[in-house]
Amino acid sequence: MSGQKFARVEQPDIVLDEPSILPLEPLSNPVKTMLDKGQKLAEHLAKLAGDLERAVQEREHQAHLLGQVASFSGFALSAGFVAWILRGGSLLASFLVSMPAWRHFDPLPVLGAGEGNRRKLDRKVREEQEQESKQFRGLDRVLKSSAKPAKQQEKDRVRSPKP
Repeated sequence: MSGQKFARVEQPDIVLDEPSILPLEPLSNPVKTMLDKGQKLAEHLAKLAGDLERAVQEREHQAHLLGQVASFSGFALSAGFVAWILRGGSLLASFLVSMPAWRHFDPLPVLGAGEGNRRKLDRKVREEQEQESKQFRGLDRVLKSSAKPAKQQEKDRVRSPKP
């Protein structure tokens, strides 16, 4: 193979000669020990690189697993919260359905009242209140007297004769 010439495709005008092979001399003991230690160092470094790679992969796997657990927990809590809200809403809806809605409130006078009707309605309400207060005017005295102690009522009933 000596004597072959190689040309580069990119630069055809430059021709490289094949390098000549040098004869190897026997290595000395210190060189052999240094090469042996270098080889052991390379093996240890390769082993360390493999250990680091496995540790990084294990850490990534743990982080991925932790993310999945957090995601599933969030989903479960959200679903539980929605179910709880729906349950509360259904309980409230069933309560409202069982209660008569318009029992205490009649919307027709409010919705159908115009300005003139409203004045008439206000006047009618005032008249009814006045009539009610006249009707139950004596009731206040009766209720106040019933609140007095029994001995006080006896004294009021039995009057001493006038001299």
